[in-house]
Amino acid sequence: MNVVVEPPAALRRRSDVIPSHGLGVLVAVLGLATACAGAGDGSSRAFRPGPHAAPTRAADCNDLPALGSEPGILLGTDWSAEHHEYGVPVVIRACVSTPLGGQVELVPAGSGIQVRPHLLPVDASGSGVIAFQVIVSDGSSGEVRVRQRSGGGGGDLPGPVVAGDGAGWHFVPHQS
Repeated sequence: MNVVVEPPAALRRRSDVIPSHGLGVLVAVLGLATACAGAGDGSSRAFRPGPHAAPTRAADCNDLPALGSEPGILLGTDWSAEHHEYGVPVVIRACVSTPLGGQVELVPAGSGIQVRPHLLPVDASGSGVIAFQVIVSDGSSGEVRVRQRSGGGGGDLPGPVVAGDGAGWHFVPHQS
């Protein structure tokens, strides 16, 4: 008499389960598809952050131009590309390395752009996200730069550019 013992159903390989080596291939394909989706004409897929909650730490800011390069400094800004009225204060955040301490400022480079306050201390125990207000006058142009200075170092990097859009203005990314 031949007895055939089949494994319980739970131990059999099911066709709807992806083996672990197949999962790696799936992740690679999805990664490639995501990278390719960002390719194409830059104007339609340009970096234009919309309204969002304030970041809780500097590393979460949306415009950190030197973070992934040499020397890899944590310095940048966080802003939104939404439409703003002329003359109305708009919040923009400086994003800095807190261990450096020192002071941070947002510097208007152009005409008709005001930043308040001018200079603020960096709290070494803080989040590294420091709010400023930008006020733009009709017909203005230029950019807002972020500058951190301390005894241990610092930096000066480009931030967003002010672009008029008819009845108001909005920020656009700086060109590297």
